[in-house]
Amino acid sequence: MDKKTQRCPYCQEDIYVNAIVCRYCRRDLPPDIPPLRPTEPTWIPLLIGAALVIGVTTLLRSNLGTGTTVEEDPHE
Repeated sequence: MDKKTQRCPYCQEDIYVNAIVCRYCRRDLPPDIPPLRPTEPTWIPLLIGAALVIGVTTLLRSNLGTGTTVEEDPHE
């Protein structure tokens, strides 16, 4: 069974998409409630992207920011 939810337009509680009456405020729902928010969290991809940017930046700064170069051995 698919359990997609949306917010009640009256009390803002999560209810099933196919609900006729809100189980919290007991009000009759309009036949077609437009979704007020996405059903999947949108902050997760943003968090992953930010973590990747911070990780790559830290890695690059630690490897390139030391100023060390490969020099030839003077004893050769």
